[in-house]
Amino acid sequence: MVRIDAGRRAREAGMHHQYAVAFFDILGFKKKFETRGLSDIEDRYLSLIATVDRFNANTASLFGDLSFKESAYWTCDGDIFILNQIAGAYASDSIVVWAPAVWPEARGKTEEERDALAQDPAQGWLYTTIPCDNLLNVCNELICRSIEVGLPFRGALAMGPALLDRQRSIFIGEPLIEAATLERGQTVIGASLCASFARQTIPQRFLLPLDAHLKKDFLKDYGGAVLDWPRHWRRTRTEDLGGAIDALSRNAGTASRYYENTRALIDLSEQYRDRFEAPDDLLIRATYPAYANPRLATHFRAIRRR
Repeated sequence: MVRIDAGRRAREAGMHHQYAVAFFDILGFKKKFETRGLSDIEDRYLSLIATVDRFNANTASLFGDLSFKESAYWTCDGDIFILNQIAGAYASDSIVVWAPAVWPEARGKTEEERDALAQDPAQGWLYTTIPCDNLLNVCNELICRSIEVGLPFRGALAMGPALLDRQRSIFIGEPLIEAATLERGQTVIGASLCASFARQTIPQRFLLPLDAHLKKDFLKDYGGAVLDWPRHWRRTRTEDLGGAIDALSRNAGTASRYYENTRALIDLSEQYRDRFEAPDDLLIRATYPAYANPRLATHFRAIRRR
């Protein structure tokens, strides 16, 4: 008889952590694959996953060459710089992106222990949820890039305990199930927040209030907002977004409602384009209460520009 005790060993070693997870699926992948063929899809697919790889390449130089650790750091203007790792896994038409939801010091501790330690005004931030800005920026870039390469994404974000191990290709846990479930319940290009993800502090510039894109019976799983990826498009690209969506929607057939809802999402984003962009809206210390205390103690590192 084979004893199945690897799960217990993993828990004892602290490998089961809280994660923020984004699950994406490519719309109409089967039809696109049949039309374009393996080589064409491969080129587009590699362009997509390079988005996560580029982020990790930039942070790898900090973690490796400059010996930074995953943590929060003071900046010269008195704000906080969040340095955390983001990972990705890819299979067929699905892409999963994730980041640890809590700092290394908090991993392996119970929720009650974290809550108690978070009361410390100087170092309590170590036991709170890691600000989600970096993960959401990567997700927004992925969605925008998916439109550019003609493989548009539909996705969802969730948070909770999971085992995400790229070396052993093991990806299991509640947030994966939640995100994959809500992802299927949408008719739009973009990503919705599961209720578990929406419980944390999220800067308003990342969010749009929309529910017309949800299929019947999925409201119970919904956190009340979608990512405002059109804002990211406006900030990072000059190409007309409406034209890009129109090009994708040609011969959409029964999928036409996806593009109608996407245009509605873009119009809604335009209504908010001049909001949430004031200097204070971009500051970690102004957005996340755990980093606002005057007795805050974080790392300080000086970097010389080359």
